[in-house]
Amino acid sequence: VETRERAVIRTSHAEFGAWFAATNELPESLVTSIRHHHRPEEAGEHVQLAALVSAADHMANHIQRGEPPEAYN
Repeated sequence: VETRERAVIRTSHAEFGAWFAATNELPESLVTSIRHHHRPEEAGEHVQLAALVSAADHMANHIQRGEPPEAYN
């Protein structure tokens, strides 16, 4: 996904989301968690919040694909 995003918009949704959050003066914990939600282990002290954002992203992708909720693993 990131490769395609970078080819089209020259950034990833994680980087864009982190920029947007920072521009709107959201807390650094959120900025960092958004930036690292595909690699929560890189979020330093915000690893738990990044892991939560990662799980939410995974669930949202499942729903967007039109898969039934009971099939979510």
